[in-house]
Amino acid sequence: METVGALAPLVRELRPPGTAVVMLDYRGYGTSEGRTTEPGLYADAEAAWEYITGREEVDPNGVSVYGRSLGSAPALFLTNARDMTAKHYWYLPRFMLRLRLDNLTRARALRVPLLVFHGTDDDIVPLWMGQAVANAAANGKLVTFDGAGHNDIYDVAGSRYREEMLAFLQGR
Repeated sequence: METVGALAPLVRELRPPGTAVVMLDYRGYGTSEGRTTEPGLYADAEAAWEYITGREEVDPNGVSVYGRSLGSAPALFLTNARDMTAKHYWYLPRFMLRLRLDNLTRARALRVPLLVFHGTDDDIVPLWMGQAVANAAANGKLVTFDGAGHNDIYDVAGSRYREEMLAFLQGR
C-alpha cells in the first residue's frame, strides 16, 4: 500500500516548478486512523480541497488535483468499481460490492481537462478502463507508457512522466 511517506520523494521530483503540493493519506492509510470507506475517501478529499482553497494566497482556479490508483476516484469525485470487481473478484456475487467509485459518470460531468496516465501492462486496472475514463471526459487525454504496470509506472516512464504532466498543466 502506497502512503504519503513513501511517495513524498517522488512527488518532490515530479512537482512542477513554482507549485506547492498538498498530500494526504486517506483514512485507513499510512498513519491515518479509521478504515477506508467510499464516503470517507470523498470526505477526506473534500477536507483537503477546503483546506487548500480556503487559504488566502491560493487561487482555487489554479489548483490541479492528482489522484493515484484508488486516489483517482476521490481526487475527481471520479474505473468503475463494478468492472474492477468483475475482473478481480469474479467469484463474488455483485450485490456484495459496496463501493461505486464511478469514475466514468464523474468524468462525463467534468468541466476541466483530465489527464489519465496508464501503463500498457497494468494487471490491476486494464488499459481499456483508463481509455474509457479519458474518453468519457469532454477534454480527456490518455497517455500510455509501454511496458509499465500499475505500481511501476514512474520507474518505467522515467522523465517522460514529468514532461507529460508539465505539458498538460501548461496547456500544451
